[in-house]
Amino acid sequence: MASLPVYSSRDVQLFWSGFHLDGLTPDSFLTAMRNEDLTDEEVGADGFLSTSKLPNRTGTFTVTLQQQSIANKVLSGVVSTQEQESGLYVGDLMIKDLSGGIISNHRGCYLKGTPEQSLGNTATGSSRAWVWFVERFDYSGLTETDGANPLVEAKRSAIDAGVASIKGAARDALSGGIQSAGDFLVGQLT
Repeated sequence: MASLPVYSSRDVQLFWSGFHLDGLTPDSFLTAMRNEDLTDEEVGADGFLSTSKLPNRTGTFTVTLQQQSIANKVLSGVVSTQEQESGLYVGDLMIKDLSGGIISNHRGCYLKGTPEQSLGNTATGSSRAWVWFVERFDYSGLTETDGANPLVEAKRSAIDAGVASIKGAARDALSGGIQSAGDFLVGQLT
């Protein structure tokens, strides 16, 4: 019986423009979603359905950090600099999950909002949720990094079998061509 890859939050790493976002909260530390549905439907008075594929591929990406994470200071510095200058810091958000559980790519991301701040008598349970705007939020299919996923293994097997079949056909055609050319040349000489 095939088993699913084992997930461990310790194997998840987040990066924005190469900067490691560490100090993740113990509960839900990552939420990523598109800003709009994939399709829009309308049913007319006569019952006919009209479906439109929507072009919007933007989204939001929220990372929740522990109160004491040094990443909060770095991100606060980015906000401060953005407010003093006319530009935005834009970079890609990358999720590295060794179990292969990530299914989306996030390109052209910049800080959209600042986290709510609350303090108590301990840092336990206090968190900072940073929100990025994602210019290009794409989904990805099965990849080579999906490990022992049975679908990936089946895909690899099919590709390997196809390549072997093509190589065999090419070898047979080539050797047959060489034999035919040899027979032709022998025929020409006699």
